[in-house]
Amino acid sequence: MAGDYTIEFKASLSNKQVIAPTYRPMPARPIMTVAVDTDTVSDRLESWGESDKLPTLTSIEAKARSKSFSVSLASLASSVRVAGANWHRQYAIALSLPLLNPYLESNATFDHGANFAVAGSTALDYTFFTTNGVYNPTTNISLGDQLNWFKSHLNTICQAPTECEKLLSKALVFVGEIGGNDVYYPLIQGKSIQEIYTYLPFIIEAITNAVKEVTHLGAVNIVVPGNLPMGCLPAGLTLVFAGDATTYDDMGCLKELNELALVHNNYLQESLALLRLEFPHVDIIYADYYAAYQTILRYAANFGFEEKSLLRSCCGIGGLYNYDENRKCGSRGVPVCSNPVQYISWDGVHLTQEAYRHIAKILFQDILGLPGIRYM
Repeated sequence: MAGDYTIEFKASLSNKQVIAPTYRPMPARPIMTVAVDTDTVSDRLESWGESDKLPTLTSIEAKARSKSFSVSLASLASSVRVAGANWHRQYAIALSLPLLNPYLESNATFDHGANFAVAGSTALDYTFFTTNGVYNPTTNISLGDQLNWFKSHLNTICQAPTECEKLLSKALVFVGEIGGNDVYYPLIQGKSIQEIYTYLPFIIEAITNAVKEVTHLGAVNIVVPGNLPMGCLPAGLTLVFAGDATTYDDMGCLKELNELALVHNNYLQESLALLRLEFPHVDIIYADYYAAYQTILRYAANFGFEEKSLLRSCCGIGGLYNYDENRKCGSRGVPVCSNPVQYISWDGVHLTQEAYRHIAKILFQDILGLPGIRYM
């Protein structure tokens, strides 16, 4: 029987009205320090090379060293085999916890949990995108499917709902990061950013419902990450290339795409604030991936990253950002940089192991209320 779990979900929105981009950060609420066994459901940011086994889930779990239990719900979105470690791998390493096996892997053991991440998955159902003229080129698996797999897994390790509640009461549950693919796929298929704004409420609703569901299952410590600044990623910079200097911020990121991510994150934080009122006995923590990413970008030299490579892919080819949508990392003839530890971006969408490591540290400090690092 599994001990402690970490589960991660990712999601995104669709047709409700979104107005001007604004950002009102909410402070993270400190939670107890936990050591966890984990189940993970992830998307594009955490590619474990599972795309050749779709549909599949990857799991990181670790034996709990405290009474806290960790569950992380997310969706893994990339058909590219990525060399860099993902968020959950870094969380496990930071806590000295063992990694988990993919949920669908034959003959795998799940003594400490299971990973449900699927490459290319989205928060919204496949039918939502087909209805809106968008297709998922990687998989038809969504956040809802991952959640259903998780519940099925619980049925195999719990004799009764009360037993699952006890298990989840000791878990730290990660619901996300998710929603990036829900924006990325429409973008590469010609949808306007304004139309994509209309998806946001549906994305947030999907994430919120996932948080509610794991709460009803018994989770009481939940971390919900926001999205990264897509306008700083080589893929986003290439897809929405603009010659006008005013469209970029002082770090060279596209303002329009970053505003989209900020609106997503702001809606998510507002939704989480309402959930805290609805479930006062549950600690629901917002993990600010956006701010953590911008921290390592702005103070890149202090983290050991190369100035000229901050917005370029390590594994890629062509253009200002070393990224080509038609010749991605892993394609024949696409080279890999010789010094990945000096790059933030691995393949234009995912980050390098070094970047994930630094961001994980920043997030731990923020979530656990630890003293901050001096960057200047």
